[in-house]
Amino acid sequence: MLHTNHTTSLVLPIPHPKPHVGPSPPRPPPRGPAAHQHGRLGHADSLSPACLPPALRPDCHRHVTGGGASPDTRAGRRFRAPRDAERVIKSRARGAGGRSGGCSDEVPRTMDFQPSILRDGSPMESLEKQLLCPICLEMFSKPVVILPCQHNLCRKCANDVFQAANPCWQSRGSIIPGGRFRCPSCRHEVLLDRHGVYGLQRNLLVENIIDIYKQECSSRPLKKGEHPMCKEHEDERINIYCVTCEVPTCSMCKVFGAHKDCEVAPLQSVFQGQKSELNNCISMLVAGNDRIQTIISQLEDSCRSTEENSEAAKRELCTRFDAFVALLEEKKTELLGRIAREQEDKTGFVQGLIHKYKEQLEKSSRLVETAIQAMEENGEAAFLMNAKQLIKT
Repeated sequence: MLHTNHTTSLVLPIPHPKPHVGPSPPRPPPRGPAAHQHGRLGHADSLSPACLPPALRPDCHRHVTGGGASPDTRAGRRFRAPRDAERVIKSRARGAGGRSGGCSDEVPRTMDFQPSILRDGSPMESLEKQLLCPICLEMFSKPVVILPCQHNLCRKCANDVFQAANPCWQSRGSIIPGGRFRCPSCRHEVLLDRHGVYGLQRNLLVENIIDIYKQECSSRPLKKGEHPMCKEHEDERINIYCVTCEVPTCSMCKVFGAHKDCEVAPLQSVFQGQKSELNNCISMLVAGNDRIQTIISQLEDSCRSTEENSEAAKRELCTRFDAFVALLEEKKTELLGRIAREQEDKTGFVQGLIHKYKEQLEKSSRLVETAIQAMEENGEAAFLMNAKQLIKT
């Protein structure tokens, strides 16, 4: 039977060896079950950490504990050379095959990753294809279990296949000993103990790669025209609007997530409503700008009128006091100074108002331009993310 060890389910990545000088020696073709998958899986060194994207390179210095390893390995020895890692992987594969009764000694040493990761121009997209479960055709969901043939499955999918192949096997506590099913990738027969698929080891390396991959995908900027995805449910599009929280969200958040008790509305209706509201706000801003411009024009006319009246008063005074130049020169100078001061005060006050209203006009014009740019946004969710702030402003 397959040896169960839930604490040690990590398949060690083989450390990347130093580059070989000269032509590479030919590799012997695999035999046994490995020959069935050789064309698809590639060699073990294709999964070295240096082949993965920088953000997805796992820590090669892992400790290996548990059954199937030598005593010094259980003590926490780090592997320093590729031969040590290959020797331990082979010994563990032979041990698992001997206990299950259906595994050959020549088990592929790689996970279900293809060498196409190295050739494609987009490693992230290629890696995503390698992280798909062959049963549900979705990205592996935790926990991920590794079969004796070194293929990976979601535990739920593995349990579905196992239950279909063993209808009489009911639960982990069943008195029926073990069971069997075939790997959906290579059709290799897998023998299980009384624990069923729960006795299979978890592949923590694949789970860690999936976590890092999802973090990298969530940190990438949203492309123009790309539909926004929910942050809580990465596979769900934002398709509804939470009226209570005033944020766009997805259907899963409404059914199972943080918005299950909130009032929601279709994204399209909210989009049209807020777009219409923003359009009304733009109209109000444009009308307000027209009123401000009218006030500025009136103030400018008042300023010109004040200047003209001042000049007229000066001319009148000069005409009246020409006959009394000698007697009234002192009085003339005093009155001219008074008029000049009054003119300066009034003109300064009006100019200050003009400057203030011009600043308000520039601010409103910039806001109108921003709102018009938001109106040209075709994405409904992206529009709603900016519309609320513009409406409040």
